[in-house]
Amino acid sequence: MWSNILRANFDGLASTACPNPPLAAEGDGSTAYLTGKRVTALQYTTETITVNCVDIHGGRQESMEADLVIGADGIHSTVRRLVDAPVTKQYAGYVAWRGTIPENSVSKETVEYLSDHLSLQFSKRTYLVCYIIPTDAGNFEPGKRLLNWVWYYNLAQDSAEMTDIFTDITGKLHHNTVPRGFVRPEIWEQCRGELLPRISGPFRELLQKTSNPFVTKIHDAICTTASFYDGKVVLVGDAFTTLRPHLGAATEQAAFHSNMLEEVYHGKKTPEEWSFGVRRFAQRIILLNKIIAELGTGTTFSLLKSVLFYIVFLIKLRFKRN
Repeated sequence: MWSNILRANFDGLASTACPNPPLAAEGDGSTAYLTGKRVTALQYTTETITVNCVDIHGGRQESMEADLVIGADGIHSTVRRLVDAPVTKQYAGYVAWRGTIPENSVSKETVEYLSDHLSLQFSKRTYLVCYIIPTDAGNFEPGKRLLNWVWYYNLAQDSAEMTDIFTDITGKLHHNTVPRGFVRPEIWEQCRGELLPRISGPFRELLQKTSNPFVTKIHDAICTTASFYDGKVVLVGDAFTTLRPHLGAATEQAAFHSNMLEEVYHGKKTPEEWSFGVRRFAQRIILLNKIIAELGTGTTFSLLKSVLFYIVFLIKLRFKRN
């Protein structure tokens, strides 16, 4: 849905999510939304960036000249790899089981229990969260919406259990995510079976009626810089920093990056100042996410340690400002 709203503002795409896109204003310029282009290389000169790519539909090699390349291509960013951005990445110690089911497939009582707010369910060193989302087409009509849930599940790195969970129905071992439809049914039954007796009825119904979840390892990943090639290539959103999902701050981060970029290209900030600002923002969110994670999945000691790290960060930040 969100991509359709962005498209409505970018190139006037009409959809269920935004049936009446805003009209182009004077001075907006022209736009083109190209799909099926796999970027293979970036060539830098003092004037422009040449973007080389392959059209995946026809296999044609193509290239285009750009004054600015924005790497907004997500967690497994190709642009980040091509500029050889230094990345600090660390496994968080747990995975996220996820599922999405139509609200009309659960009881009326469960829908009422989970409506109009973010719903949380805590158990021993684990917790679940559920919230209502629109369909992919943007339908938010009651009865047709989706219930989206996430379950944070402690799992030791490189353990036998991790190997079991991340080996799919074809026998393939996945490094980060087992996609929807590929989780082995017996693994899902075993994992949720241990939790079901300890949670409330609405959450129990969600898990019981989810037959095709997917599971993802949770990482912290942050680049040491977001600006490359004299500011002609920048990384934004998840391409720059992968945030744990506890705060739901990935969209906020991308918006923050975009708003600050406007200041750069109006001459109010240098690319280096922008890079420092977005890194500082990411560090703060990472530390806050760790506090929430330890509150739900950790111990008292690990929680207090995370709180202490956040306080130290704020003190250092205050001294830098002064």
